Order: sequence, then structure tokens, then C-alpha cells
Amino acid sequence: MTAETPDFIRTTRTSYDTIADDYTAQFSDQLADSPLERSLLGAFAEMVGGNGDGDGAPAPMVSRVMV
Repeated sequence: MTAETPDFIRTTRTSYDTIADDYTAQFSDQLADSPLERSLLGAFAEMVGGNGDGDGAPAPMVSRVMV
């Protein structure tokens, strides 16, 4: 038996899905000119063993570090 997903969860997912492509296009290269931030993010990703999931711009960097 599975419970029905609450309305606020469905609304939140729809909202995130609606802006995801625009957000990615706008912020996908924000770390390009930030070597310190890239290094710190890479070190953090290695420490926590993250898999790069998420909707933030650093997700591709975390994914690359974790491969």
C-alpha cells in the first residue's frame, strides 16, 4: 500500500520542473572562472561521497569528481 503524494509535494515538484531548464542554462558555467570554488567543491564532494544529484549548478562538477 502506498500513500498518495500530498498536494504540496506535487506543487513543489511541478515548480522545480518548470524552472529547471532555465536555471541550468543561466547558471551551468558559473564556476568557469572560479578555480578556488571548484577546488573546494571538488574536495567537499570527495569527502562526502556525493553522487551529483540535485538541481543546483554545481551538480555537474560533483558528478565529474565522483566518477
